[in-house]
Amino acid sequence: MALTVRWGNSLEQMADDLFAKLNASKVASPSEVFQTRDCIVVPNRIQEAWLQQRFLFDAPRKTIPHVLANVDFALLNFFVQDWLYRMDRPATENTRPDPEKHPFSVKSMRWRMYDILQHAELEGLLAPLKRYILHDGKRDARKCFKLAGRIAKIFDEYQTYRPEIMADWTRGGNTQTDAGTEWEPVFWRMLVKDKEHETHISAFQRMEGRIANCAIAHVYRRVFVFAPSMLPPTHLYFFRLLGDLVPLDFYMFNPSNTDWFDRAIDKRTALHDRPPDDGELLNAENPLLSAYGRGCRDLVAGALDLTGGQIEDSFKESDGPTILNALQRAIYNCEGAGSKDPRKQDGSIRLHLCHGKMREVEILRDQLLACFDEMKGLQPRHIQVQVGDLNEYAPYIEAVFSTENPNAPKTIPFALADRVAAGESRIAEAFQQLLELADSRFTASEILELLRCDNIALRFGLTPSDVDDAGVWLNEAGVRWGRNVEHREKTSGATFGAETTWQYGLDRLFLGYAMGQEELPDA
Repeated sequence: MALTVRWGNSLEQMADDLFAKLNASKVASPSEVFQTRDCIVVPNRIQEAWLQQRFLFDAPRKTIPHVLANVDFALLNFFVQDWLYRMDRPATENTRPDPEKHPFSVKSMRWRMYDILQHAELEGLLAPLKRYILHDGKRDARKCFKLAGRIAKIFDEYQTYRPEIMADWTRGGNTQTDAGTEWEPVFWRMLVKDKEHETHISAFQRMEGRIANCAIAHVYRRVFVFAPSMLPPTHLYFFRLLGDLVPLDFYMFNPSNTDWFDRAIDKRTALHDRPPDDGELLNAENPLLSAYGRGCRDLVAGALDLTGGQIEDSFKESDGPTILNALQRAIYNCEGAGSKDPRKQDGSIRLHLCHGKMREVEILRDQLLACFDEMKGLQPRHIQVQVGDLNEYAPYIEAVFSTENPNAPKTIPFALADRVAAGESRIAEAFQQLLELADSRFTASEILELLRCDNIALRFGLTPSDVDDAGVWLNEAGVRWGRNVEHREKTSGATFGAETTWQYGLDRLFLGYAMGQEELPDA
């Protein structure tokens, strides 16, 4: 087997090992340079950018050259789909599929589900879907589209993480359905009718006997998979089969040099079932490892099973004096934090409570400037900031960090990585918000966010100060959400008064404008 798995708690060490293996992979003749390439499979673009920065600036130059040539970087999901697609096509066919056009991608499934919800007979177990999409006795197209999008995302996750259940549903079974979800197997069979062999599940079922047809060895001489945070069993088995065709090195992040992934998770850490505060929790196994996530635990355990325990270690225990170093050692040894190692506050770990996203980004900038003053040799390329949804934070990041003069004092250069297509264009993002506005609660913050779009503001002749003034007026008028009372009842299903609606607040503003600022005469 040409599959080599290496795990450790130092991404830097594993990255340097990867680059060293690339450098050691020599070609027999110059012509081979143009015939085959190497491939580094990464879970996201952020990881790709970090690897490239590591290679350019921090890799040890005694063993790693300055040039990284003839190497492809591929996103993990696209890489898997690409080579599963090629195993059913002739080796001479040099076309690559568009993942979004696959009949069982989220977008494709959504439109086909929309057609089913609009026109199919939804009776029996499908009756709950029909009740949801009806409005005034007719099927509401907007409800159909929104529901189709939600179900498409759920089925996409099912295909990845519950393939055995989906395969049973395809064959006519109804396993693993809870009360209220009995419609799922029926709806799935309607979706896959006459397309059973095109599902991702079908491809994974065929890959053991057909993966050799993809001829990956004619394209890549070596494949590296670097630090995926989680991986479904089907993907892990895919790389196991691929390792029989081409040398494959799998690098995996493992935070602890123990068997932490095989230990039972202590459920007592839940707030409602917490034991008395007698120090027992602090001296138990490390709670951060217990909360690391089932997907990550399963990946580590699955890799161990896949290789029969033949895994190369690349661990490095932290030996620094800070609180962060102490926490890293506790995770490494799977120990509770406890009070047996008390330390003074040194700022290596900081928690900030903010009242909004803008304030979060402002505090981040202040903290980064302080780090640049205190830590000699620190450069912007050493810093990576992660957020839950980059598209939500992107406007605030650009507002706080952008400057017309890149050489001005306290300017921090930055780049936004791994944004989806809609987030790359503020106009596209605003257009999407406009489409969703009809079904929204019509909050004041949503409307003001739209007015802050440069193109919308330009169309109506608004300056940034005009939008700020409008926000002050709306706040003083008490506008919060809902166009009027009827809209509130429709969107919430509850009875509210007229106060804090747009109609009520605008009536107050217009009345104040009509009356002017003159004082009323005494009665």
